[in-house]
Amino acid sequence: MTVSPRTSGSRRTSGSRPPPARVRLGLAGGDDPVGRSRPTTSSQEDGSINLTNRPVLENGRQENEFTLITNPEQVSNGYITGTYPVYKVNTGDHFLADVGCLENNQGCDVTFYLDGILGDGRVLSLGAWNESYDGRITRIDVDLSSLNGQNVRFVLGLRANSRPGKANAFWLVPSIRANKPTPTSLPPTLTPTPTRPAPTFTPTPTLPSVTDSPAADAARRTLAAALGIEPSQVIVRSIEARHWTDSCFEIATTDQNCPPASVDGFRIVMSVNTTFYEARTNFDGSIVFWFPQ
Repeated sequence: MTVSPRTSGSRRTSGSRPPPARVRLGLAGGDDPVGRSRPTTSSQEDGSINLTNRPVLENGRQENEFTLITNPEQVSNGYITGTYPVYKVNTGDHFLADVGCLENNQGCDVTFYLDGILGDGRVLSLGAWNESYDGRITRIDVDLSSLNGQNVRFVLGLRANSRPGKANAFWLVPSIRANKPTPTSLPPTLTPTPTRPAPTFTPTPTLPSVTDSPAADAARRTLAAALGIEPSQVIVRSIEARHWTDSCFEIATTDQNCPPASVDGFRIVMSVNTTFYEARTNFDGSIVFWFPQ
């Protein structure tokens, strides 16, 4: 990766959080978000969290690592959070991510939050960072040693401080890693050098990716079976939490009866070579509809 991160200390901030809209991330085993509520949709008004591996950042660089694109509710102080499944914190763990605004979003002014939900239900604030559209990327590095041995659900949050229509921000490879890396800032003229931990580090756990959810896996396998190929040949490009209002998951059809229904699920975009497909699923992936885009 070739961004020029700043240390989190220079951008750390404080402040109260407004009531958030919420989605689930890295879903596993029926994990619920804080204050159970319906997953948000990808509409402009409700906000959304999408996954991509080709983001273009505010410094003009296009990355090739998986990134969460976050858009809060389109209201004053709009807010959105994503909650991960339970993770047991180990000795030496650090939470790492690069954050900032996306390209062509001049006026972006947001606050990133990291919280932890403990086993007894208490919510621990682990940090908050302001970010504006200034052509620079912020490195977040939080030492989790105070939580060693505890089972924690980590929550990523984003609030629009102004102009919610421009609050298009990203979490680049949010992960938990053992051993604290030393960030390296590179002048643009130098040969790109990774700023992630060196390969000599012991392999470390990461927060589950949204593409590892049961629904994404079911969509991948269903499409592969229909096409007669291996599931590994199907690439999940993005996944959005959706709330379907009929039994056909809002797919226009003339040959099926689609009575009204209330179903939490996902819209998943996949590709095989250069052909793109869309799948619509329920929450656990036990029902999958797919079609070419």
